[in-house]
Amino acid sequence: ACGGYSRYYRHCPSPLRDSTGASSSSVEDDVSSSLPVDALKSSAVASADDAGPGPSLSQDVPPSSAVVNGAPTDNETTQVVAQQPPPFPIVLWRFTRPHTLIGSALAIPALHLLAAPVLSDAFTTTNAIAMLYAMVPSLLMNLYITGLNQITDVEIDRVNKPNLPIAAGDLSSQTATVVVVLALV
Repeated sequence: ACGGYSRYYRHCPSPLRDSTGASSSSVEDDVSSSLPVDALKSSAVASADDAGPGPSLSQDVPPSSAVVNGAPTDNETTQVVAQQPPPFPIVLWRFTRPHTLIGSALAIPALHLLAAPVLSDAFTTTNAIAMLYAMVPSLLMNLYITGLNQITDVEIDRVNKPNLPIAAGDLSSQTATVVVVLALV
């Protein structure tokens, strides 16, 4: 469900552990049992940084076990990665609830095919333009409906669908309102 954008979804499992907290392979069990906690944190950060495109926000922090009187005792450091907000196009795509667009995207061409008196009439330039004129408002109405639902049901979505952009905190209610109003116009 997370795909290549797992770093943008808060509900996705970490690189070393799955959603239940268990290791995803026996090799990781062998490795994790022989490594100190700081090495596991470092490898998890390295895996997260390699997971996808884009710059990551990170800083080197000395591990707590290697600090004596405020100074590190060895050269090891652990990276702490700040969660990077997802790019706006990905947030907007998630906001549209893409699975709901499928019905409109299939219904409009199907209705045009059914309305054509002869099959050859269905594949004319005039009919393609008519489909386009019907498809764009249909998809925008879908965005309006799903967006309005997300704006009004934020508290419910935080419990039942925490991966939605507003509930997850990836999209503000004000920006969502602007998108919904633009879809209506």
